[in-house]
Amino acid sequence: GSVSLSLRQVLRMTRRLGAYDDGLVPLIKRTCMTAFLPSQVRKSFDNKVWGGLKDTTLLREGSKPSGWEGLTIQALEEEGIVDIGGVQVAMRQPKNLALVPKVVFFDIAQHVRVLQEILKDMSAGERHLLLIGNQGVGKNKIADRLCGVLRMEREYIQLHRDTTVQALTVAPTLIDGRLTFADSPLVKACKYGRVIIIDEADKAPLEVVCILKGLLEDGHMLLGDGRRLATVAPSPSLPSDVIPIHPDFRAI
Repeated sequence: GSVSLSLRQVLRMTRRLGAYDDGLVPLIKRTCMTAFLPSQVRKSFDNKVWGGLKDTTLLREGSKPSGWEGLTIQALEEEGIVDIGGVQVAMRQPKNLALVPKVVFFDIAQHVRVLQEILKDMSAGERHLLLIGNQGVGKNKIADRLCGVLRMEREYIQLHRDTTVQALTVAPTLIDGRLTFADSPLVKACKYGRVIIIDEADKAPLEVVCILKGLLEDGHMLLGDGRRLATVAPSPSLPSDVIPIHPDFRAI
């Protein structure tokens, strides 16, 4: 069957190709997630891609990355940047250090390489990231390590088949022996410009995924109490029921 790319995917690939000379073929493979295809389907896909681009100047694998063993994570505190193999992203200035994760992380070569690719996406303008992999390969560890070295405040939610839309927006909290309902980690991340780690997103019901898609791609979400999150600039003239989404808000 035919494979098509959306305009959003093409723009994402264009931004990445403009920022880093990695070649078009690897970007197409990553966008179409060919690594998760059966071997025969993946082989057929590769033949189609190479065959379709053989008469163009875009046909190349891109510059070869430096050896995995040579990559290191350098947190340059004085300059306020994190450097992995020449890819640099600025650190944040957290207001609540308790929300910056500090995890035991061994710099496995493949994990450092993945972190370098994430930094490339972030520096190319990507706001949100999707980590896909088998259980136990270290997706949460990589996300926590990323937040730790970049000093990003982190919130966390775990989705499952019984997750409701309401659970995305409010969280029951016990204060002084009384059960109250406060903003969920997702809403807090939007309000204060934190990173929200959304674990097991693939197990959430369809309606929950649709709500998340509207927030991450379109920048708006209606809350159960009538308020709404929106990508607007803070202003005294804003209605009281509109919560501006902080420009530093990110989702993984």
